[in-house]
Amino acid sequence: KKRMNDKRELQLLITYLIAISFLFGLFLTKDFQKTIAIYIIYGSLAYGTAFVLYSVLRDMERVLSLVKIDDLTQLNNFRKFQEDRYKADHQEGIVSIALIDIDHFKQYNDRYGHQAGDLILQEISKIFATYCTYANAIYRIGGEEFAVLIQGDRQSAVYLMGKIQKRVKFLTIQVSPEDTVTVTLSIGIAQRQPNESLQQTQERADQALYFAKRNGRDQLSIN
Repeated sequence: KKRMNDKRELQLLITYLIAISFLFGLFLTKDFQKTIAIYIIYGSLAYGTAFVLYSVLRDMERVLSLVKIDDLTQLNNFRKFQEDRYKADHQEGIVSIALIDIDHFKQYNDRYGHQAGDLILQEISKIFATYCTYANAIYRIGGEEFAVLIQGDRQSAVYLMGKIQKRVKFLTIQVSPEDTVTVTLSIGIAQRQPNESLQQTQERADQALYFAKRNGRDQLSIN
């Protein structure tokens, strides 16, 4: 459907440019043959210009989409999170935010190296991507920190995050030829309240996350 729209837009642009070129041709000369020649020249230029413009716009769209993707995990990044949170802030409906932190992540980096840390992030992100659909978008917002925008209430959020937490807990990651590790998650959840911005909802989710970490980690806390 997107490609069809692109083609229609390109056709309209070409038609518009050719029409302008024809008018220029009529304006510049009254001689019919010269007018036709100018029309052909301007028409060719119009097609070429339209093709270049279309290619530039398409490439710009690709670049902008890449700017919103985290290179390491291929999840949405913090910029995309801010953008989507802003959009959701101006829409009606029940929305919850979950903040996720990988427990003791620094220890894995210190003991096994940053490559092992990157591998842990990638493997966990695959699980996140499996469970978080378009309606429940997942974002990497920091080193080992993730956020989920959930189109639902806190019960829906708890159910989804509980499944993710359990799945990650039973994941075994080969960080070196000799070593495998398992990891756990601390999660904080908050549902948007009436007359509350999602920034405020996020702050409450962050408080819940702090509570989960302070109380032993591998916890799911609700605010």
